[in-house]
Amino acid sequence: MESEIETPKKRSWIERNAGWRRGILNCAYSASLVFVLNLAGLVWILKKHVDVSNSDSSDVDTSDGRLVLFEGSCEMTKKMNIALHLLINILSTALLGASNYCQQCLSAPTRSEVERAHGRGKWLDIGVPSIRNLREISKRRLLLWCLLAASSLPLHLYYNSTVFSSIAANECIIFSVTETFLDVSKKLEDQGVIYGWDYDSKNMSMGSANGPSNVSIINNDIPTRYIPTKDIADLMSQSLLNTLNGGMEKLEKEDCLAAYVQDFKTVRGHLLLVSPESESWPGPHYEPGAAVAAVEAIDPVLGADKDDCLPGSWVCGANWPCSMPCKSQLKGLQANSSHWEPFGKHVDYCLSQRTIERCRLQSSTHLSIVVTVVCFLKAVAMFCVVFTAKDRPLLTVGDAISSFLQEPDLYTKGMCLRSKSDFRKAPKFPTDDVSSFLLQPIDHNNNLKIQRSGGWVPLATRFNSRPLRYFRAVSRRRLIVCATTFVVLFSVSSYLLWYGVDQVRNMQNTSDVWKLGLGAVYPGTLIVWGLPSAGASGLILNVVVANTPQLLLSFLYLTCNGLVTTLCLAQEWSRYALGRKGLRVSAGPEGHQRSTYFLQLPYRFGLPLMAASGILHWLISQSLFLVSIEYWRSGDGGLITDRKLSLITCGYSPVAMLATLIVSIFIAAAIIVLGRRRLASGMPVAGSCSAAIAAACQPEPEGQGDAVWSKIRWGALPSEGSVGHCTFSENEVEVPRDGELYQGSGAIWRRSGLFTFSAES
Repeated sequence: MESEIETPKKRSWIERNAGWRRGILNCAYSASLVFVLNLAGLVWILKKHVDVSNSDSSDVDTSDGRLVLFEGSCEMTKKMNIALHLLINILSTALLGASNYCQQCLSAPTRSEVERAHGRGKWLDIGVPSIRNLREISKRRLLLWCLLAASSLPLHLYYNSTVFSSIAANECIIFSVTETFLDVSKKLEDQGVIYGWDYDSKNMSMGSANGPSNVSIINNDIPTRYIPTKDIADLMSQSLLNTLNGGMEKLEKEDCLAAYVQDFKTVRGHLLLVSPESESWPGPHYEPGAAVAAVEAIDPVLGADKDDCLPGSWVCGANWPCSMPCKSQLKGLQANSSHWEPFGKHVDYCLSQRTIERCRLQSSTHLSIVVTVVCFLKAVAMFCVVFTAKDRPLLTVGDAISSFLQEPDLYTKGMCLRSKSDFRKAPKFPTDDVSSFLLQPIDHNNNLKIQRSGGWVPLATRFNSRPLRYFRAVSRRRLIVCATTFVVLFSVSSYLLWYGVDQVRNMQNTSDVWKLGLGAVYPGTLIVWGLPSAGASGLILNVVVANTPQLLLSFLYLTCNGLVTTLCLAQEWSRYALGRKGLRVSAGPEGHQRSTYFLQLPYRFGLPLMAASGILHWLISQSLFLVSIEYWRSGDGGLITDRKLSLITCGYSPVAMLATLIVSIFIAAAIIVLGRRRLASGMPVAGSCSAAIAAACQPEPEGQGDAVWSKIRWGALPSEGSVGHCTFSENEVEVPRDGELYQGSGAIWRRSGLFTFSAES
């Protein structure tokens, strides 16, 4: 027998509440810290917003709530974006983790709530996150639980998108010229003659013959997209001035190909393709001796053009479909650069306009305000949980065992071998009339049934020493919900993967699809739909769409967390039949009691599950993501932002979708493998069922109230009768004998009094 443990002395309020209440208080402090950090960031953003709104900057428009935090190098923007999102994910994980902890504490039943449920033939969950318990807890706790749950929704949808980066796409007009164009004496003349071309001030549509009779239409055999207009002439004149002033950088053909085949030109602008003087221009519409003969007015930029042409498609020449990406042909073009004739004429070299990088790190003031308010509400709700909690909840199985050993449950007498599945399908009498106890003969399973009115049926059961599988501890509803969530995730991921690969495959080789990378912005993987692509509404709606899968994943995590917690709970429960162990309690442990971790989930399961969830969240964020492309066009004094042609939409990544599918399958497989394992003993599986736990804790006749501070073991008490009794005890217990009947003495408490009976009477 273990050495006796002294009954603990009376403790102070702080000592008594050093467990779960201190945990909630720490959660409230964490939520407050997150709120303060978000509030400080919001104040700084709003101040900057006011300063920018009062300035005369033409490049920044704050009417849609977007504010530029940084503008410059795309590489630096990318690094800052990653760093800020890492910080955001750390803060959101801490906040959501604290919220989940408090919600589990709120849904955990008190002893009085358990007794009230048992009196109606109902049982509650102990030690796991539970929706079932919400019907039994107080309205105050239910309100706080709903507030914490509802406030998590905007965090999932908006927090990651409060800060985002945008790609700068420069307007790019390509001129095919000869060396004569570089001669100062050949400047454009005020009469409107452009080296053989006449123009008017009207922007004419492609293929239109309206206007002055001396306006020529570009040969349809050459892949030019617009006819020369006054705007084009002005740009040509400006390009000439840039060339003469050294503002155009000379590029060899290989470098020119690499620079202008890119989807987005962030450091390059207008381009001059310089051809030799000796070659004549093809087609009948070119004036003899013209220095300028072909104009690709605007290289297609996503959001700027209404057709299906992709940026850089002109690089591959006249015979290349403009809806196909030319980027995949870069190596071949560079290897045969001596034959590069994008407009039907050989190119000697290029003169490229060099621009500064204008990638931006931006923030949405609207979303930042929403997130800050949500953080405040969560912090307030958590402090309310701390200071309004009165009764101590049964957070862990150890809490429940301790409570039921000190004050035995009166509704589960005589049911020491009843399992969770037994209580789930146990027959109950529908009335409250206590008129008799029915001692029935042994049934076909040789079990002695003793029935009573208005409650569960006491049952003497033969012990089966064969250990069951972990999954037997999980309720059918929890298994169905978890399996359904996984199936939905698999189905959606598989369909989107198939659709994404099919769409991209239509534009390039399948092998190139997998080279796009995670979260890569590519013209062929941008989603075209009916949502607004500009303004505050466009930003918020696309943010909601991009982050909606995060809700499914968060629900999956909560479901898996509850399922794995139940499996671990069953494992620890079954080990009480193998040897003596101290109870794991949520309040300050005493004697041989132990403190909890993750409420009920061990670190070896909790940490990998959190890591897997974090990886899935990140992969999904790379599978479907917000894309902001800002279009820069020529204006007074250089390039200016064109808000009308800029684009906000969502993009997808087939590679990230495949990775998401693989990781989710791995998680599901790991849970299945864990659930298929057998428990350590044949101890009846109680799972999280309060009734099964209470039934297993019916003490010895002389009582076991002080045993809760000792190391205890579950087993059969020494007995000479035909029906034995199993319970937790600090004294010596036997391993229940396979096939023997066990039930123990029973008692029924009703309003009319206490009724007792003997299982052998």
